[in-house]
Amino acid sequence: MKRLLLFSVLSIFCLTISAQTKTWIGASGGNYSISSNWNPAGVPGASNDVIIPTNSNMIMDVPANIKSFTFQGNATVTTANHIAFTNASSIAAGATFTWSAGIMGGSGVLTNNGTINLTGNVSPSIGNSVSLINNGSINFDSTSAGLYLGFGNPILNNTASGVINLNSDSSISFQQGVGTVINSGLIRRQQSSGLFIIDANFQNNDGTISVETGTLRLNNGNSMLTDGIYNVTTGSTLELANGFTFLGTLTGQLNGQINWTGNLTVATATEAILDFNGPTGVNWTSGFFGGNGTLTNRGILNFVSVNGKSISGLSELKNEGTINHNDTGALSIGFGTPTFNNTTLGVINLNSDSSITFQQGVGTLVNEGLIRRQQSSGLFIIDSQFQNNDGTISVESGTLRLSNGNSMLTDGTYNVTNGNTLEWANGFTLLGTLTGQLDGQINWTGNLTVNTATEAILDFNGPTGVNWTSGFFSGDGTLTNLGILNLVSSTDKSVAGQSILKNEGTIDHNGTGTLSLGFGSPTLNNTTSGVINLNADSSINFQQGIGTVINSGLIKKEQSAGTFFLSANTNNISPGKIICENGLLNFGNYEGNGLIGGNGSVQMLNSTTFGGTIAPGSSPGTLTSVGNYTSSSAAILSMELNGPNAGTDYDVFEVQGSAILDGALNVVIGFVANLDDEFVILTSPNITSCNLPPSLTAHYNNHDYTFDVICNPDNVTLKVTNIILGTEENNLEQISMYPNPSNGHFTIDLGKKYIEVTVQIYNMLGQLISSKKYTSAKTIEKEITGAAGIYFVRVSTAKEGSNILRIIKQ
Repeated sequence: MKRLLLFSVLSIFCLTISAQTKTWIGASGGNYSISSNWNPAGVPGASNDVIIPTNSNMIMDVPANIKSFTFQGNATVTTANHIAFTNASSIAAGATFTWSAGIMGGSGVLTNNGTINLTGNVSPSIGNSVSLINNGSINFDSTSAGLYLGFGNPILNNTASGVINLNSDSSISFQQGVGTVINSGLIRRQQSSGLFIIDANFQNNDGTISVETGTLRLNNGNSMLTDGIYNVTTGSTLELANGFTFLGTLTGQLNGQINWTGNLTVATATEAILDFNGPTGVNWTSGFFGGNGTLTNRGILNFVSVNGKSISGLSELKNEGTINHNDTGALSIGFGTPTFNNTTLGVINLNSDSSITFQQGVGTLVNEGLIRRQQSSGLFIIDSQFQNNDGTISVESGTLRLSNGNSMLTDGTYNVTNGNTLEWANGFTLLGTLTGQLDGQINWTGNLTVNTATEAILDFNGPTGVNWTSGFFSGDGTLTNLGILNLVSSTDKSVAGQSILKNEGTIDHNGTGTLSLGFGSPTLNNTTSGVINLNADSSINFQQGIGTVINSGLIKKEQSAGTFFLSANTNNISPGKIICENGLLNFGNYEGNGLIGGNGSVQMLNSTTFGGTIAPGSSPGTLTSVGNYTSSSAAILSMELNGPNAGTDYDVFEVQGSAILDGALNVVIGFVANLDDEFVILTSPNITSCNLPPSLTAHYNNHDYTFDVICNPDNVTLKVTNIILGTEENNLEQISMYPNPSNGHFTIDLGKKYIEVTVQIYNMLGQLISSKKYTSAKTIEKEITGAAGIYFVRVSTAKEGSNILRIIKQ
């Protein structure tokens, strides 16, 4: 109040005096208040322009209320009092103004081309509408000698040639108004290791701020940083506190750190770019980013401290550099529809156990670059909406959970290292092709959507695959698995609507939880390259609709000795195979022309007629049909005969109920059988009808075996009724045999010498009557001692091949 009264008195006084220039003529170190130190004599007043000539040294010992002042040459002026001036004033290059206290007021503009030293124990002030334009140097040399900008709208404008040295632990603050600092030059802190605070309104920084020691804090909530260079040396800190606005490109070398601790604004339709070099970067410790503009990071931005941070409104945080989430404080994307956009150049390192979440709106994370978790072994949660991932997510340590129900993953690469986990939780939509290396696992625990007329492809490499633990798949689109998809846990899962789960890789049903196909007409389509392993005692059923399993590949039950229920409609289409090696595979409704085989048991509850292939065992074995069995004319019973023992050497189809048999019979023989050998290939307590072919032929070791098919009331038996030596490709073209016919003695001429030759003689029944090996032979003498008739001589070599010749014994 006293200061305001003083200025009022001075203003009234100055109106009563006529304008006049007064020049300092006093001795070095003289006082301003002595009349004789001036020419014309008299202490300058409000109407006077004051000149302090070169080489002068004046002490301003009383307040000065003048029109203007000029410090010329290397003049030196020292004051601890108020100065009021109304017109343009200046401090020349080489001149020095030492200011320790008082108010610089009025409405004039002071241009400093020399040096202003702020010293003493009382902070001086710039008030009213004074503008201090600094083209020279301003030195803050005392801890107590800060600078107040206030009592109006004063401006401290550091031009392109100006240097402000913040040599003390002090401040530039404001009082009762808006005091503004503008910097186009250099603001430098290089002497004190403590704290300097710029609490005044900091505007339009196109210059350089250099923190070479200690800490510099920008603390005014209305500050604006427009472009500019910000250099921080190792061990030093620049703090952006309270609140500030960014515009343009902020650059610099950060070997020390910038601490962002306040609220940051980028205005609508504008962009601010953080383009810093150096190893440390900007540390975002607290506060929010808002204003509906774009903040682009091209350097290093670190999320640190336990304090939460947020992006709000329509603002976009765009990353073209590196963002490190290093502490437990969560990042909230909310209070509107903000976006966190990780571009193709961007890397986001999730180094802590924390989260990216949302509040009161739809906050979106977009990734086209790399999101990586490689330091913490705990849990990081992305709870904001995750959209359009065309980039890479790499989980190299701990667990990363995607937890927002409106997330969409479009294409992208997903890598998980051994022992680590990526979780798809709550709900998400897939589109495009998802690839990656899964040495660790992806846990699918939420509801998955693929929209109508679209396809999502899981094309992961690695030994682990995707673990479907809970939730459903819907949306009426197609989900195609090219890698490994594991159905785990005791929780039920479902495919709903018109959705198609298409398997071109491997699906392992490892948990007891049921897979339900229902609430519409969904399909599980196992293609020709697909394998479905039914490893647990569980089921694939349907609910409130028609759920269908279509199999053109392989469905295999091998590990569990219990029962697996294929209750959904099962259409097994050739070349599809369903193999039950262990336990019972129970079909609710089966159709198709594919193959059923294995050493376990199958049961077809609602199937009336079987029209595919039954292939018991797996080289060879017994397949059991629980209940009745009826086959159509299109059915094939395919059996292997590798020895005389049922179920171990040759296949058996064991029907526990009544049997109605029709269709074809296919036999593969893999050993030397004898005439009249019998093989019971099918058993049933009651064969009510048997329309199998009466006989068949099989080939082994160049012999054609003829079997009678004998339908008994309780079994089907194959009996060997004829064995005939077959024909082979003639690989030994030069061979001849004479005489033919003969009396039993004949000569074989090989045409050239062979190292190893085998000669076998068969009768008309295909029975082997002699066999002998010869070494280094060109001609061989042989004798048939049996009855007259037709015989077959088979000559074979170790490498060249064989030939069969017919000879008649008279």
